[in-house]
This record gives sequence, structure tokens and C-alpha cells, in this order.
Amino acid sequence: MNKDYSLSALSEFFDYAARTSRLPKNTAQARKTASLKLLSVLDENETADLRKLDMDDVAARFANRHKADYAGQSLRVYESRARSAISDFIAWVDNPSSFQFGSRSAAKRTNGNGDEANDVKAKARTRKSRPVARGVRPEVDQLSPPIDKFRIPIPLRDGYMVEVVGLPKDLRPHEAQKISAIVVAYATKEQK
Repeated sequence: MNKDYSLSALSEFFDYAARTSRLPKNTAQARKTASLKLLSVLDENETADLRKLDMDDVAARFANRHKADYAGQSLRVYESRARSAISDFIAWVDNPSSFQFGSRSAAKRTNGNGDEANDVKAKARTRKSRPVARGVRPEVDQLSPPIDKFRIPIPLRDGYMVEVVGLPKDLRPHEAQKISAIVVAYATKEQK
């Protein structure tokens, strides 16, 4: 059976995720929209296999083409959503039976060549010693958070409680604003 890693398959994947309630409908739509917008800079050959994309290059091309249309924060939100959407999509195509949204350990990720990457624990060991260049997003550590991080439970409304995990104890105002902007980008209009 041939696996389809194309842009059209990504679009169908998020339609399926919303239709089957594997993701909330608004979340699936937001991730699909961000991906399709960011990937609109691709030529036809590049859309055939999303595993081969250099996402830094794609994000730079999109920013250059649309910098007058979007604020810097909007560009970063689109890029963040698209990266995680594509990562989830590839993991699902690789192994749909063990895939779970947002779980890096549910399915092995692939590198840009489609080869299986190292497991999460191995990445965590090397991540601690590797410097991260400005503008490059390090992978989220899914292992137990170090002691210099904490959790914040936040009651939203009746029956809804969220928990923000992994915040540094010395959280700075600009970092809090960045987190806030990303959360606001996922919000939908209130239902009457």
C-alpha cells in the first residue's frame, strides 16, 4: 500500500480529524488553514511529499511573499500551527493505528528524508547539550519537567479546566505575552 504524504492528503486528514471528532472542529480547521496558507508558496512538485520540505525555507518564503499582509506574530502562529500539523500528519500516515494528536511518543517521527528518527528519549538526551539558534523552535520535552518549571491550573468555565505545563519559574513578561498570543489565535467566537 502506497502512503500519501501530499498536500491534498494533509487537507483530507484534517477534514477526517474534524468529522470523526479526533480533534475539535475549530482546532482541525485552524491547523488546516494555517498549513494550507503557509504551504501556498510551494510549487506543484513540492506538494507531492511534505516529508521532503525544509520548513525554515517554506516559512521564509511565505514571510517574504506576505510580510505586508500579516503581522510578525501572525506569521509565527501560522508557522507554529503548520509545523505541528505537518508533523502530526506525517506521523499518522506512517502509523495510523498508534497515532494520537499531540503525542510525540505515540508514533515515531520521520526526518525530512522519510527515515525513522530517533525516539523521544534519545532526542531529549541530545537536546540538553545542543545550543538552539534564534528563530529555531526546539522540540517540546515530553519527559518529566525539571524542577525549575511549574504548572498553572486555570479554570475557564463550568466543567472546563486547563493546565499550562512547563513554564519556567522566571517567566518573563514578553514570554507570557507570546504564550497569550498563541492561545488567543486558537480562540473562536462565542456561541449565542
